[in-house]
Amino acid sequence: MAQRPDLTEPPTASVAALAAHADLGQWAGWTFVPYGGLRYRKWKDSRLYLYVGGVVISDTRAGSEITRNWADTRVLVYRRSVNGGLTDSSHTLIDGRGVGVSIGPGGRTFREGDKQLHGIAEVVQGPPFLYPGDWGDFIQDSITKTHLLPVLARIERGESVSFGAFTVDRQGVTGRKRTAAWTEIANHWTYDAKLYFNDARKRSVGDSASTHDIANLNLFLSVVQRLKRGAAQ
Repeated sequence: MAQRPDLTEPPTASVAALAAHADLGQWAGWTFVPYGGLRYRKWKDSRLYLYVGGVVISDTRAGSEITRNWADTRVLVYRRSVNGGLTDSSHTLIDGRGVGVSIGPGGRTFREGDKQLHGIAEVVQGPPFLYPGDWGDFIQDSITKTHLLPVLARIERGESVSFGAFTVDRQGVTGRKRTAAWTEIANHWTYDAKLYFNDARKRSVGDSASTHDIANLNLFLSVVQRLKRGAAQ
């Protein structure tokens, strides 16, 4: 059995300086390495450093170190399984300028329509880091903690907030064609990587969408839960 890599490798001096400049706060104590083998050897010295306020991606293939601050980051997650095995688990981190960096094994092709939907100017393919479930959950949780209260405040003020495939406001959730009012929505569920909304009679309401086209998916679901619960009171 292969030995589990050390995930507590401290940031290098250059990474620590970059993180401080980007206001990422403290290192969270976790550093992830890429998959091994000949297929991934061009990334073998790359690292993903998790910080309380964001990440630093050291990409040795490209010779670059990239930061993402949670306050200015959206994440799109693309997962694909073949014969029951997970083959793709790519996370694309998009900054305020619309520049995305995709990390993790596999990945999606962003067509022009995808870029327009998500306000993407360009996407860089980054390293395929091990344990995407672990660092992916950290990213989603961190973005949710950072943005949940500000997003709810914006909606309360009457603003609409876009999550890619869906837009949320005080009235409900709007997809590409239809809107589901908060008073209609009883629950949501996913099947074959698509998200659906049902009413109390388990009838479909509003639009469905692929989960990989919902920016900040966990944040979106948290907002839906809060506003749906508020409408029911």
